[in-house]
Amino acid sequence: MLPQLASATFPSQIFWILWGFVCVYLFMSEIVSPKLNDLFTRRDGYLDELKRTSDELRTQAESINNVSESILEKTQRHIRESEDSLEKNLKTEVAASKANLERDFLLQTNQEFVSIDEASQKVFREISENLDELVIVAKSKLEG
Repeated sequence: MLPQLASATFPSQIFWILWGFVCVYLFMSEIVSPKLNDLFTRRDGYLDELKRTSDELRTQAESINNVSESILEKTQRHIRESEDSLEKNLKTEVAASKANLERDFLLQTNQEFVSIDEASQKVFREISENLDELVIVAKSKLEG
């Protein structure tokens, strides 16, 4: 028969099994458990610190985002105002240039009309003189 199953060794086996459990229990409760407890406590503290840091960073990021959005809005408003101002200035300059061009065109056109009028009067005068001469020549040929 196997010695483990002999009833004469049962009290000794029970003693050593209880002694082993007591030793394992004491080892776990006095050494391992406090170390694990300390480890979990430090881990929880570290996680809490990370969470606080994360919240602070999130708050800072939101603040930076709000400031950047404000700056962006101001910049866009400034761009729109600049565009409107430039457009207004360009319209004013275009209108002034158009008025100057129209004035110059009218002046030049009036000068051309005066020049054409003078040339036509000169041509009519010459035609009249030539006609007078032609009448005199024709009259003298008819009489003579």
